[in-house]
Amino acid sequence: MAIKAITVMGGVGVLGGRHLLIDAADAAVAAYGKRAHVDPMTLEELDQDVERFALECLGVPHAELFPQVCYDWQQVERFLDARQGLKDRAHLTLLGGQLAYFLARLSFNMGDYFAARRHAVLAWQYADDVGQPVLCASVRTLQGHDRVLRRAASAGARPAAGRRSVRHPVQPRSDRCQYGEGVRGAG
Repeated sequence: MAIKAITVMGGVGVLGGRHLLIDAADAAVAAYGKRAHVDPMTLEELDQDVERFALECLGVPHAELFPQVCYDWQQVERFLDARQGLKDRAHLTLLGGQLAYFLARLSFNMGDYFAARRHAVLAWQYADDVGQPVLCASVRTLQGHDRVLRRAASAGARPAAGRRSVRHPVQPRSDRCQYGEGVRGAG
Protein backbone atom coordinates (compact mmCIF):
# COMPACT_ATOMS: atom_id res chain seq x y z
CA MET A 1 0.00 0.00 0.00
CA ALA A 2 2.87 2.38 0.77
CA ILE A 3 4.19 1.96 -2.75
CA LYS A 4 0.87 3.14 -4.21
CA ALA A 5 0.90 6.18 -1.89
CA ILE A 6 4.34 7.13 -3.15
CA THR A 7 3.23 6.77 -6.76
CA VAL A 8 -0.02 8.70 -6.20
CA MET A 9 1.76 11.49 -4.37
CA GLY A 10 4.21 11.96 -7.19
CA GLY A 11 7.19 10.50 -5.42
CA VAL A 12 7.03 12.71 -2.28
CA GLY A 13 7.23 9.71 0.02
CA VAL A 14 4.75 8.34 2.51
CA LEU A 15 5.35 11.04 5.14
CA GLY A 16 5.32 13.87 2.61
CA GLY A 17 2.16 12.44 1.07
CA ARG A 18 0.48 12.26 4.47
CA HIS A 19 1.27 15.93 5.15
CA LEU A 20 -0.11 16.83 1.74
CA LEU A 21 -3.32 14.94 2.50
CA ILE A 22 -3.66 16.65 5.88
CA ASP A 23 -3.05 20.06 4.27
CA ALA A 24 -5.68 19.34 1.64
CA ALA A 25 -8.19 18.28 4.30
CA ASP A 26 -7.44 21.41 6.34
CA ALA A 27 -7.94 23.55 3.24
CA ALA A 28 -11.33 21.89 2.61
CA VAL A 29 -12.43 22.61 6.18
CA ALA A 30 -11.23 26.24 5.87
CA ALA A 31 -13.09 26.66 2.56
CA TYR A 32 -16.27 25.35 4.15
CA GLY A 33 -15.78 27.80 7.01
CA LYS A 34 -15.67 30.70 4.53
CA ARG A 35 -19.11 29.77 3.24
CA ALA A 36 -21.62 32.45 4.13
CA HIS A 37 -25.07 31.38 5.11
CA VAL A 38 -27.45 33.78 3.43
CA ASP A 39 -30.71 33.73 5.32
CA PRO A 40 -33.70 33.45 2.93
CA MET A 41 -35.41 36.23 4.91
CA THR A 42 -32.46 38.54 4.23
CA LEU A 43 -32.78 37.88 0.51
CA GLU A 44 -36.52 38.54 0.70
CA GLU A 45 -35.94 41.83 2.54
CA LEU A 46 -33.37 42.90 -0.04
CA ASP A 47 -35.83 42.02 -2.83
CA GLN A 48 -38.50 44.11 -1.09
CA ASP A 49 -36.06 47.00 -0.74
CA VAL A 50 -35.33 46.90 -4.48
CA GLU A 51 -39.08 47.05 -5.21
CA ARG A 52 -39.46 49.93 -2.75
CA PHE A 53 -36.54 51.81 -4.31
CA ALA A 54 -38.12 51.42 -7.74
CA LEU A 55 -41.29 53.08 -6.48
CA GLU A 56 -39.68 55.69 -4.25
CA CYS A 57 -37.19 56.72 -6.90
CA LEU A 58 -40.00 58.74 -8.46
CA GLY A 59 -41.12 60.63 -5.34
CA VAL A 60 -38.51 60.56 -2.57
CA PRO A 61 -35.63 63.06 -2.72
CA HIS A 62 -32.67 61.27 -4.28
CA ALA A 63 -30.23 62.50 -1.65
CA GLU A 64 -32.44 60.81 0.96
CA LEU A 65 -32.78 57.54 -0.96
CA PHE A 66 -29.13 57.22 -2.01
CA PRO A 67 -27.72 56.17 1.42
CA GLN A 68 -30.40 53.49 1.80
CA VAL A 69 -29.58 52.00 -1.61
CA CYS A 70 -25.85 52.24 -0.91
CA TYR A 71 -26.25 50.43 2.42
CA ASP A 72 -28.09 47.54 0.78
CA TRP A 73 -25.56 47.37 -2.05
CA GLN A 74 -22.68 47.19 0.44
CA GLN A 75 -24.49 44.42 2.31
CA VAL A 76 -24.84 42.45 -0.94
CA GLU A 77 -21.16 43.03 -1.71
CA ARG A 78 -20.17 41.59 1.69
CA PHE A 79 -22.23 38.48 0.94
CA LEU A 80 -20.65 38.16 -2.51
CA ASP A 81 -17.17 38.37 -0.97
CA ALA A 82 -17.87 35.08 0.81
CA ARG A 83 -18.80 31.68 -0.58
CA GLN A 84 -22.36 30.52 -1.02
CA GLY A 85 -24.37 28.17 -3.18
CA LEU A 86 -24.81 28.95 -6.87
CA LYS A 87 -28.51 29.76 -6.49
CA ASP A 88 -27.87 32.28 -3.69
CA ARG A 89 -24.88 33.70 -5.55
CA ALA A 90 -26.96 34.27 -8.69
CA HIS A 91 -29.69 35.91 -6.61
CA LEU A 92 -27.15 38.15 -4.85
CA THR A 93 -25.51 39.05 -8.16
CA LEU A 94 -28.88 40.12 -9.57
CA LEU A 95 -29.56 42.17 -6.43
CA GLY A 96 -26.11 43.74 -6.73
CA GLY A 97 -26.88 44.71 -10.31
CA GLN A 98 -30.27 46.17 -9.46
CA LEU A 99 -28.84 48.16 -6.57
CA ALA A 100 -25.86 49.36 -8.63
CA TYR A 101 -28.34 50.47 -11.31
CA PHE A 102 -30.27 52.49 -8.72
CA LEU A 103 -27.01 54.03 -7.49
CA ALA A 104 -26.22 54.98 -11.10
CA ARG A 105 -29.67 56.41 -11.69
CA LEU A 106 -29.70 58.37 -8.43
CA SER A 107 -26.17 59.68 -9.06
CA PHE A 108 -27.19 60.71 -12.57
CA ASN A 109 -30.29 62.50 -11.34
CA MET A 110 -28.28 64.28 -8.63
CA GLY A 111 -25.82 65.51 -11.27
CA ASP A 112 -22.84 63.31 -10.41
CA TYR A 113 -22.34 61.91 -13.90
CA PHE A 114 -18.89 60.49 -13.15
CA ALA A 115 -20.28 58.35 -10.30
CA ALA A 116 -23.30 57.45 -12.45
CA ARG A 117 -21.04 56.10 -15.20
CA ARG A 118 -19.04 54.03 -12.72
CA HIS A 119 -22.14 52.55 -11.09
CA ALA A 120 -23.64 51.84 -14.52
CA VAL A 121 -20.54 49.89 -15.60
CA LEU A 122 -20.74 47.86 -12.40
CA ALA A 123 -24.49 47.27 -12.87
CA TRP A 124 -23.79 46.07 -16.42
CA GLN A 125 -21.19 43.60 -15.16
CA TYR A 126 -23.63 42.16 -12.62
CA ALA A 127 -26.45 41.98 -15.19
CA ASP A 128 -24.20 40.33 -17.74
CA ASP A 129 -22.98 37.80 -15.16
CA VAL A 130 -26.53 36.58 -14.50
CA GLY A 131 -27.80 37.09 -18.04
CA GLN A 132 -30.51 39.56 -17.02
CA PRO A 133 -31.67 41.27 -20.25
CA VAL A 134 -34.08 43.76 -18.61
CA LEU A 135 -31.38 45.05 -16.30
CA CYS A 136 -28.92 45.18 -19.21
CA ALA A 137 -31.41 47.23 -21.24
CA SER A 138 -32.05 49.58 -18.30
CA VAL A 139 -28.34 50.18 -17.84
CA ARG A 140 -27.82 50.81 -21.57
CA THR A 141 -30.72 53.29 -21.55
CA LEU A 142 -29.17 55.19 -18.65
CA GLN A 143 -25.80 55.17 -20.39
CA GLY A 144 -27.50 56.54 -23.51
CA HIS A 145 -28.99 59.41 -21.50
CA ASP A 146 -25.54 60.17 -20.17
CA ARG A 147 -24.10 60.29 -23.69
CA VAL A 148 -26.89 62.63 -24.85
CA LEU A 149 -26.20 64.95 -21.93
CA ARG A 150 -22.46 64.96 -22.60
CA ARG A 151 -23.05 65.76 -26.27
CA ALA A 152 -25.45 68.55 -25.30
CA ALA A 153 -22.89 69.93 -22.86
CA SER A 154 -20.14 69.87 -25.49
CA ALA A 155 -22.53 71.48 -28.00
CA GLY A 156 -23.11 74.24 -25.43
CA ALA A 157 -19.43 75.13 -25.66
CA ARG A 158 -19.78 75.99 -29.37
CA PRO A 159 -20.46 79.52 -30.59
CA ALA A 160 -24.03 80.71 -29.97
CA ALA A 161 -24.88 80.87 -33.69
CA GLY A 162 -24.58 77.09 -34.06
CA ARG A 163 -26.57 76.16 -30.94
CA ARG A 164 -29.98 74.63 -30.67
CA SER A 165 -32.01 74.23 -27.52
CA VAL A 166 -31.62 70.68 -26.23
CA ARG A 167 -34.18 69.30 -23.82
CA HIS A 168 -35.57 65.93 -22.95
CA PRO A 169 -38.41 65.07 -25.37
CA VAL A 170 -40.77 63.99 -22.57
CA GLN A 171 -39.77 66.62 -20.03
CA PRO A 172 -42.26 69.52 -19.82
CA ARG A 173 -40.74 72.98 -19.99
CA SER A 174 -42.02 73.87 -16.51
CA ASP A 175 -39.67 71.32 -14.93
CA ARG A 176 -36.51 72.52 -16.65
CA CYS A 177 -35.16 74.27 -13.53
CA GLN A 178 -34.79 70.88 -11.88
CA TYR A 179 -32.30 69.88 -14.59
CA GLY A 180 -30.09 72.96 -14.44
CA GLU A 181 -31.82 75.08 -17.09
CA GLY A 182 -33.31 77.63 -14.67
CA VAL A 183 -34.16 81.20 -15.51
CA ARG A 184 -31.06 83.39 -15.37
CA GLY A 185 -31.17 86.60 -13.48
CA ALA A 186 -34.26 85.59 -11.49
CA GLY A 187 -34.28 86.47 -7.84
